Amino acid sequence: MTIGLVIPSWRRVFALGECLASVASQTHAFDEIVVAVHSDDAESRAFMEKVWPAIRVVVTSDHGVIAAMLAGARSLTTEFVTFTDDDAILPPLFVTRLRERIATARPEVVGFGGRDIIYDANVPRPTALTNRVGVITSYGRIIGNHHRADGAPRTVLMLKGVNSTYRRSLVAFPRGLRGDGAQAHFEVAIGVHLASQNYLLEFDPLHQLEHHVADRMGPDQRQRPLPIAVRDSAFNAMRSLPPRQQNARLAYLLVCGDSACPGVARNILAAAQFRGDILRRTIPSLRGSISAWRLRKIPLDFDNVLQSN
Repeated sequence: MTIGLVIPSWRRVFALGECLASVASQTHAFDEIVVAVHSDDAESRAFMEKVWPAIRVVVTSDHGVIAAMLAGARSLTTEFVTFTDDDAILPPLFVTRLRERIATARPEVVGFGGRDIIYDANVPRPTALTNRVGVITSYGRIIGNHHRADGAPRTVLMLKGVNSTYRRSLVAFPRGLRGDGAQAHFEVAIGVHLASQNYLLEFDPLHQLEHHVADRMGPDQRQRPLPIAVRDSAFNAMRSLPPRQQNARLAYLLVCGDSACPGVARNILAAAQFRGDILRRTIPSLRGSISAWRLRKIPLDFDNVLQSN
C-alpha cells in the first residue's frame, strides 16, 4: 500500500510551512509529497525552493483548487492520494492510522475521511457535536458537519477536502464548477460521482487533524462572501447533485432554503430577526441555483486522475 499527499497552496507560506512541518513529523511517512501551486504564485515557489527543496512542487496555470488537486494527484504514482489544505496540521499518527483503516476496509470503500477540528487564532472553535455528517437529503439539502462530527465510523456521501483520501485510480474531479479559488461543494460532486458507480466513502470522527482556517483569496471569503461567491457556491451545490434531486432542491430553496441559500420562509424569519446577512444572500443564491438547475439534463463532466491531460 502506498499513499501520496497533495497540498494545494496559494500565497500562504507561513501556513504552508507549519503544515509541512507536521507532515515531516509523521510516525509513518507519506510515500510521496506534492505541493501544487499556481504559475502566478512566485512567493510559494520561492519558499519551497529555499526551505523545502526536497519536496516536489507541481505548477498549474489553471485557477482554482480543483485544478491544483488534479495536477498534484496526476503527478503521483501511489495507490492512494490524500488531500489536505495548507492551513492544516496533521497529528504524528495520521498516516499510521490511515494505513490501518485502508488495510481493514471493504473493497468497495474507496475513500476515507475524518474530522477537521477548526481553530481560530490557535484556539479550538467551540461547537456542538452531531452524528449527522456528509448527508444529502431526499430534497437536496447538503449537510456537511465534518468539523462537528461525533460517533462511530460510518459511510457518508461526501468527504471534506482538508481531510480526504481516495483510491487514486478512481477519484475524478468535476469540470464546469464555478469559482476561481475554493470552488465550493466540489467534494459533493466527487462523492456523488463515486456513489453512482456503487463505491463507498468511509468517515471516522476519530481520524482528526487541526484546521487553522486562513483567509481565502478572491471573493469567496468565509464570513462575508461577495455576491458573486454566493452565486457560484449555490450554482456548484445544485450542479453537483444527481439530476433527480435537483428539482426537489429547487422547490426546497424557493419555499424554505437554508442559511446559504435562503427561501421565502428563511427570509421572513431573517426580516423578523433583522438578519441582513441572510437577506443579502437570497437573490445571488437563487440566481446561481436556477442557472445550474437549467443545466440538469446535461451530465456533469469529470476528469479522472489517470486520464491524460
